[in-house]
Amino acid sequence: MVGLTIASWRQHRRRYVATFVAMLLGVGFCAATLSLIAAARAGAADAVAPQYGKTDVVAYPSDKSTTALVSRVSRLPEVAAAAEVRSAYVQIGWPAGHAPGSVAVTEMPASPALRWQALTAGKYPRGPDQVIVDANLAAAQDVTLGTHLFVGSGASPARTVIVVGLVAPARGAVGVSPIFTGPDALRRWLVSDTWGELDMRGSPGLSQSILAERVRSLAPGLAAVTADSLRQEALSSLTNQVDVIGRFLQGFAIVALLVAGLVIVNTFRIVMTQRIRDLALLRCVGAARWQVFTISVGEAGLLGVCAAAVGTGAGIGLSALLVAAANRSSVDVPLSSVAPGMTTLVLPFVGGLMMVLAAAVAPAWWASRVAPLTALSQVAPVTIRSRAGAGQAGLGVLLGVVGSMLLAVAVQSGRLMPGIAGGLISFVGVLLLTTIVVPAAIRLAGNVVRVLPRRWRGGVPLELSVLNATRNPRRTAATAGALLVGVTLMSMMSVGAASVSATESGALDRVAPVDLTVSGGAVTQRLLEATRQVDGVRRVAALDGLRVQTGHRHLLVGSLSVADAKVIRDPELRAELARAGVVVVPVGSQAQLPHGSKPFTLRAGGGVAVRVTPILSSLIGGPMLVAPAVLEGLGGHPRPVALFAELAAHADPQTAVAGVQDAIAAASPARPLVVAGGFAKRSTYDRTIAMLLLVATALLGVAVVIALVGVGNTLSLSVIERTREHGLLRALGLTTGQLRLLLANEALLMAGSAALLGTALGVAYGWAGTLTLLQGATTTSPTLALPLARLLLIVGVAVAAGVLASVLPSRRAVRLSPTAALSAD
Repeated sequence: MVGLTIASWRQHRRRYVATFVAMLLGVGFCAATLSLIAAARAGAADAVAPQYGKTDVVAYPSDKSTTALVSRVSRLPEVAAAAEVRSAYVQIGWPAGHAPGSVAVTEMPASPALRWQALTAGKYPRGPDQVIVDANLAAAQDVTLGTHLFVGSGASPARTVIVVGLVAPARGAVGVSPIFTGPDALRRWLVSDTWGELDMRGSPGLSQSILAERVRSLAPGLAAVTADSLRQEALSSLTNQVDVIGRFLQGFAIVALLVAGLVIVNTFRIVMTQRIRDLALLRCVGAARWQVFTISVGEAGLLGVCAAAVGTGAGIGLSALLVAAANRSSVDVPLSSVAPGMTTLVLPFVGGLMMVLAAAVAPAWWASRVAPLTALSQVAPVTIRSRAGAGQAGLGVLLGVVGSMLLAVAVQSGRLMPGIAGGLISFVGVLLLTTIVVPAAIRLAGNVVRVLPRRWRGGVPLELSVLNATRNPRRTAATAGALLVGVTLMSMMSVGAASVSATESGALDRVAPVDLTVSGGAVTQRLLEATRQVDGVRRVAALDGLRVQTGHRHLLVGSLSVADAKVIRDPELRAELARAGVVVVPVGSQAQLPHGSKPFTLRAGGGVAVRVTPILSSLIGGPMLVAPAVLEGLGGHPRPVALFAELAAHADPQTAVAGVQDAIAAASPARPLVVAGGFAKRSTYDRTIAMLLLVATALLGVAVVIALVGVGNTLSLSVIERTREHGLLRALGLTTGQLRLLLANEALLMAGSAALLGTALGVAYGWAGTLTLLQGATTTSPTLALPLARLLLIVGVAVAAGVLASVLPSRRAVRLSPTAALSAD
């Protein structure tokens, strides 16, 4: 049987090349997806929590006396390095021309093994009189190496420190200070209000969980958390403690396996079906059924091992190149280096091999069970009128209904696995129904063309292409199925990413309705104009306000005109500001309410009283807000009391805040003003979404290639199958140009049908995935966002790919002379 297997490989090497390429791309897609997922997840976690990059375990002592605890921890044989890290908010005096501000300062660990800060210039601080500064903050405040800063806290006297180094920006990080100093510096600066932690690095090869348990045993009630847990917690905090990023990438990995499996199974099924006559001939010369079955499955296994090994290596190599290119480009996305693990090595290899064996079993079993003389005759296609066709259609409908029910369960519960199972089951049902749907769509397109004037119909090639595309539903469905997978995947990811982004953007509008607020003192026209000139500021609005009284309390209230209210991102909050009888209360002003959330009366100096109901908001900074009509009804002489600013999407938070502080310093207000807002959180979210879209775009590019090769494979095999038919058409007078046009029209009809069906499925699956991912992750109602330009581009690329895939098969078809084609087996 080994000799027969080798001979079969030589005889059908071109067909096996098509299968090998499909397997290579499918397995490579899985390996690249898993590698990029690992790099993206690790990179995102490192980006939002870089302070744990060199740490294995973090402990939080219950009191501030941690010197003895550090000594005990350092003596543990499992601990390679340990250090106490303390932080505090400190008043920083910048160089001349920049307004002072309160900035978080963190002591660096004494052990170099725990230093995660990446120096871009200078050196690390060695004492309390030296600091290093975030490079972005340094550029915004005109700080360079050797610059002297003034630091102080509360009533403590100011202290002069020197900048000895600059560190790489930690943009998007959660809880990372922009200024670092030496060990024990905050105590010497006489800063009393500090917070801290104990960072530890374990011995090589020791797991973080074991080290955490060993540290907890040192003191009762000692909180010790692994660094991996802290990184994932910081990553989940971007979306209200729900790991949307992890769930998104997990779903993409499973979808990648589906894409690879469908392409492999589709291609191999066609190859094995076309070999039924050869296998039946073996039966005629004496081969037993089990021998035919073993030969077929053995060929598939050998081919699967070779293709899976090459595909796994190629996928990991491709992901490494993509990560290296992304890290060297100007695209600001966090991607870690590719480190192949057991999952990325074993899962694609084993999955690809199992898929090939599964694809070969059914055709091999079918060929071994068919009587030799029956199998040597022409195999008739399965139609809907046959028992097999009706059974396939019924199974497709059943799987579609079951899958849809599972999707509904996933949408209601927010559980990812039922959603993935429902999507896979329903999509398999759709693939079973393509033998009905795709030919019907092609016939409909042919009928539409017949209505057109004769000179626009395309002549004989178009008529023949419609007949050929609908004559063999199985072949047509197999050809369209390869492209259907890619189009559905691309459309699903595009709609899902756009919908998640739009929904989370709406949620951020509620959490951070105003990007920057300037309040706490007099606001002049000069300050307003200076703020408008700050780089990154898109729109600025001044709030007119009054001092009013409620009971024995004095409050500051302000209002925005309808035009200026556009600076507030939350449309619901803008609607509240237009209502009379309500007062919108910022976060910092809620303690000033006389009766909590109950209505109260505002009185102005003229004695006018207005009854209002407080509406608690997420505004950070600024006065309480009332409708313009309410402020006007209170009388008095309103004056500008605050500024609201909206920043551009590309703006850097630190640079924008520094620019606004410079504008404040240049305007010389009567009293210091406070700059606050929620743009930093929005910037972090936008950066994470950019990372996801970059990964998805790279993977979708591979999916396009897979779809292109899948269509090319099935068309090539179809041309081989119809060699004698093409020879007969040539003998009857069909020219080589018309034959090329016939095959191109076939590909166009099948690709167009697959593109439209795939786009509709992608929109449905993308919306269902969005509802599942966001269930419980946000209080904002999910928003369906249809990126029409991208969807049209996907359809156009799919149709172009289908036509392009017909080029090589058509070249082979026209190379054979009619005589050679008619004599071919």
